[in-house]
Parts: sequence; structure tokens; C-alpha cells
Amino acid sequence: MRIATNTLYSNSLDTIDNQQKSLTDLQRQISSGKRVATAADDPVAAASAVRMTESTAKLSQYAGNLETAKSQLQLEDNTLSNVTTLVQQAQTILINAGDTTLDKTSRGALATQLESVRDQLLGAANTTDSQGNFLFGGYNTGSAPFVTDAHGAGVYMGSQGQRAVQVTDTRQIAIGNIGSNIFQRVGVGASRVISAPAENTGNALVSPISSRNMNDPSYNDDFTIGFAKSKDGGLHYTIHDDTTNADIAKDQPFETGTALVFGGQSVTINGTPNPGDKVHLQSPQAAGMDLFGTLTQMAKTIRSATPGSEGNARLANALTTANEKMSNALDNVLTIQAGVGAREQEVSTLSTQNSDSNTQYQTQLNDLTGSDFVSTYSKFSELQNSLTAAEKTFMQVQNLSLFDLIK
Repeated sequence: MRIATNTLYSNSLDTIDNQQKSLTDLQRQISSGKRVATAADDPVAAASAVRMTESTAKLSQYAGNLETAKSQLQLEDNTLSNVTTLVQQAQTILINAGDTTLDKTSRGALATQLESVRDQLLGAANTTDSQGNFLFGGYNTGSAPFVTDAHGAGVYMGSQGQRAVQVTDTRQIAIGNIGSNIFQRVGVGASRVISAPAENTGNALVSPISSRNMNDPSYNDDFTIGFAKSKDGGLHYTIHDDTTNADIAKDQPFETGTALVFGGQSVTINGTPNPGDKVHLQSPQAAGMDLFGTLTQMAKTIRSATPGSEGNARLANALTTANEKMSNALDNVLTIQAGVGAREQEVSTLSTQNSDSNTQYQTQLNDLTGSDFVSTYSKFSELQNSLTAAEKTFMQVQNLSLFDLIK
């Protein structure tokens, strides 16, 4: 069969051109490490690669969010540890203030220490992160969440919304507990508070509640124990349920040191109340839960304490009330800190899962679009040799002519 010279040239050039294109493509795969550069290279693999790239980008965003959550939670955990230490220092000061042998100067020094603890707690409540955002202000991160009023009580200026960070498609991690829940609230099951008004004139000493029966239907009610002189000249007491506005014990003879049992709780009053004196048993909410206000008031009480049995009783009763409030506050802080620790552990677990998922996606993406260097280089060498041979053959065919045979 006769083959025209033009056809011979055209076929040879097409072969060389195709080999050069293939060689260029293999060279690109070797240099980039990618088998699929465009959708035209492998449409199915390219489509899958796009989905995986989107997934890895999302994982990278979540990884950054997890780091943010970790940093915020660690800062909160450390701050709450500091708050715990400060509350315990305040409790120690309150115990020391109960020493009846202290003089006015010594009590004044303790009051100053208590005010210092209060100021440090206020500083902790207004903690900021590395970017200057206030930690405990809820959504309001640009200004201090706490200030104190003219009486030294805390005023919360933040929002009631708690910030959260999206860390997976379906999970948000709460960060920065609301400040009022830490410094002006108590947890469920907090101890009820006993108190004796500063206006009392007797030397009665109230004891902390010694037994509790939370199943009693009136356990959560507020009560007032009032003292009055009886017709026979003795001292009687009446227990009034302030919640239901009903007397549950009326005109009962008072005996110092005898436990009074009512509403699922037992209270002992020592010493001698005067007619008109009162004792209150209240829920933590009714008694007041502001940590700053409690410390401010106690500093004033310790500093202004007067000698004598009535003055000592007034101070001792105030200390009993303050210690119960501080104990409730400490339990609340520890409970919140435990929740922060649990979220820290969850963030750590999610970070590990995120890293593992990212590694898996990267492996799958490389399997889809990556190039096997050894195999690709082998094909490149083989094709390079084939191209060289094709070019030499073409040169030989190009020199063929009948005139050469005539010679």
C-alpha cells in the first residue's frame, strides 16, 4: 500500500505531539505531586476532592474555634481557682474576727484585710482575656461587668446571655460564665441562712442550723423567731412563717440552749434575748447572696464592734451569718468551676477528634488527587525514551527520497 509523504509526516508529528503533551502532564504531576489538577483530569475524583476540601476547611475553622474555647476556659478555670482562694481567705479572717480578746486596732486590721479581699474579688470578677475582652460580662465584653455602689454592694452591668463557640456542626461550647451567677448567686441545695438583726439589744447567740429535713413541706419557707415578755414576767417566743404569714408556735416559754425544731430544721439559741429581739431563718436568696456586699458589711461590722456581752453577741451573730453566706458562695464557685473543667475535657476530646478527622480527610484527598511519585517517574522515563525514539525515527523518515536511490 502506498502511503503519501504528507500522511507519513502528519502521523509522525501527531505521535510526537501527543507524547510531548503526555510528558508535560507527567512532569506536572511529578513537580506538584498532584494527579488531578482540573476537573478534566478526573471528573469524579475532582468532585469528591472539592467536597473533601470543603470538609477540611471547616475542620480547620473548628480547630481554631477549639483553641479559642480552650484558651477562654483555661483562663476562667484559673480565675475561679483564684476566687476560691480569696473566699477561703475571707473565711479565715471571719473566724479570726470572732476572738473576743481582740482590741479595736486588731479588729480594724482584720476589717482592712477583708476589704482587700473584696477588692481582689472585684478584680477577678472584671478579668479580661488577652484581647481585652471581659470574661464574665456575658455578651457585653467591652466594659467591666461589675461595679460597686455607694454601700459597697456589687452591681452587675453585664448581660444575662452566655457566649458560646461553635466547635462542630452540632456542638457549641459555652465560655465565660455569667458573672452574676458566680458572685451573686448560690447553687441548688445551698444552706439556709440564720441571722440576728443588729438592732437586737440582748446577748442571745444564734447557732448555725444543725439539722435539715428538706422533705418537710415548709423547709423552704422563711421564718422569724420573735421574743416577748409573757404575762407572768417570763420570756416567750413565737415562730412565725413569713412565707405563709402564719404562726407555727406561739407564746412558748424560752429556755436558753434548747433546740427549736420547726420547718425541717433545728436551731439553738444561747444567752438571753431581750423582748423585741428577733432571729430570722431565710433562704439564701432572701438573705442576700452578693459576695461583695457581704464582705463590705462585715468589714464595717468588725470595725465598729463594741465590747461587752451585747456587743460580742452582735458581732458573733453577724459572723455566723456571714460564714454561712461565704460557705454557700464557695460551694457555688466550686460547682461552676467543675462545669468549666468538664468543658475543658470535652474541648480536649473534640480537638483530638478534629485532628484525626483532618488527617483522614487529607489521606483520602491525597489518594484521590495525589500522584504516586515512583510510578509517575517510571512512566515519565519510559515516555521520554519513547519520544526520543520517535523523534529519531521521524528524522530518518524525513530524509527518505527516490533521488537518493537513483544516486
